[in-house]
Amino acid sequence: MNTNDRLDWAVITKNIPDAVWSTVKEINFNGTTGDNIMHPDIFNILSDVKSKTTGQIVVSTNGSLRSKEWWHQLGVLFAGTDHKVTFGIDGLEDTHNIYRVNTDYNKIIENAKAFIAGGGRAEWQFILFEHNSHQVDACKELAYNLGFSKFFIFYQDRFDDSGMTSTVQLYKKDLTPYRDDLIIKDTSQNFNKKLASNYKTIDCHSLKVNWFSIYADGTVWPCCWLMGWHKATHQKQFPAINYHFKKMLKLDFHQMSLYNNKLEDIMAGEIWQKNFKSSFATMPNPVCIQQCSK
Repeated sequence: MNTNDRLDWAVITKNIPDAVWSTVKEINFNGTTGDNIMHPDIFNILSDVKSKTTGQIVVSTNGSLRSKEWWHQLGVLFAGTDHKVTFGIDGLEDTHNIYRVNTDYNKIIENAKAFIAGGGRAEWQFILFEHNSHQVDACKELAYNLGFSKFFIFYQDRFDDSGMTSTVQLYKKDLTPYRDDLIIKDTSQNFNKKLASNYKTIDCHSLKVNWFSIYADGTVWPCCWLMGWHKATHQKQFPAINYHFKKMLKLDFHQMSLYNNKLEDIMAGEIWQKNFKSSFATMPNPVCIQQCSK
């Protein structure tokens, strides 16, 4: 997580109308550039959201942060509700941290147990790789013995057609075509040609369910896949993706920020209603092609 992008909850919630909280069905806390449990005020944020809405809160985490006492208190907060925490645990002690680098399997298990003991609803998400595929049954049995309400295997975006892979791959489509800076030093027409060669149609799930995502810097995005790329300067694809953001979508990050604008004004504006939507049909961002093309 970029510590310069730490959401000031007290400020941005002033620009989210009560009508949103009264109608929203699900609020998903899911890290894009870091685990959401890293936020120093995350407990109070979760408590505040719980008081504002009848929608379901879903927290996704690797579970390696905070103390057992903290997790027990979160379990108490969520007890008797539909709210839940999804723990990403990808194997047993000998395989889990091959993908979840620098996390402590035993600490995660203890944190999950404390959350469950407090009354919380926990789910075990297992990302399937060749290196952990032999442990699926053992993990599933352990999950239910510990009191997890659900164990599920996660395939999306990290797998080939066989259902699993021997290596960790983060994307279901290769972004290599957008790594060449030359395509953005030429003309927009050249860039469009490169885009067009990599997709037929975009099936945008976010449009179907009226989803929106708030990034750590307060900017509002149509989905969690798009958000964060405007800050991902370390990624080789950053120049091309942000060329599209600025030159084709004509994004103004100031106008997309809850620090400066009300949520209803952002979502009613031209960027949201016209630029994003028209791009899905005629000129999608490389990230949209990567995640949602057919």
